[in-house]
Amino acid sequence: TIAAIFKHGSRTSLLQIAPLAWQVIETLEAMPESRSNSLIRKLRCKLLCRVGLVNLKPRLALWRYSLGSRSTQTADQAKASQASGSPSAKQEEGGAKLPSSEYDEDDDDVDCIEEIEDLIGSLLEDLCDK
Repeated sequence: TIAAIFKHGSRTSLLQIAPLAWQVIETLEAMPESRSNSLIRKLRCKLLCRVGLVNLKPRLALWRYSLGSRSTQTADQAKASQASGSPSAKQEEGGAKLPSSEYDEDDDDVDCIEEIEDLIGSLLEDLCDK
C-alpha cells in the first residue's frame, strides 16, 4: 500500500511524491463510501500520519548522544582509572556530547507548511470519528 511505501522509503525521495499522496488522501475523503467504511477511514488516517511525518523536519534525539560507554571492557577501564583519580575517566563516563549547533533544546518552534496544518486538522477530525 501507499502507507507501507511511506513507512520504509527514504525521506528525500518521498518528499517529491508527498503532494501526490496528499491528493490521494483528499480523493479518499471525498468518496461517499469512505464515510461508511471504517477500514478506508483507518487506512486514510494511517497515510495521513506517514505523509505528515515525511513533511516534518527530522530532529536529532538528545538522549542518543549521552548514553555513555556500552562496552564492558571500557567500563571496567573507566572504573579502574576513576578509582585512581584520573580526570580522563570522568570525561569518558559522560559519553559523547553533541555540539550545540546541531541541536538546540530551546528550538521547539517548528515552521509548518500549510499541508501540515491541514493534515493536523484532518487527524483531529478522524479522532472524533465514531
